[in-house]
Amino acid sequence: MGLLAEASRLGTGFVDTALLSGDYHYPMMLKPEDVARDIVSAINARRQVRVIDWRYRLLTTLWRSLPRFVWRRIKL
Repeated sequence: MGLLAEASRLGTGFVDTALLSGDYHYPMMLKPEDVARDIVSAINARRQVRVIDWRYRLLTTLWRSLPRFVWRRIKL
């Protein structure tokens, strides 16, 4: 009997849960209900890669467009 497995890579950013509670402020914090809804939607649509929040989607698009030499000069 063959088994079929599917995987998705979901980028959620910072989700407002007990894990991130405390005094530190996380940028672009997302509501758990919104993230859960988008995750279910991405899985049902059989998306292989999905960035949940539109702000993170914009940021990752900009990051991917930077040439490699720029990344080498950035001190992280």
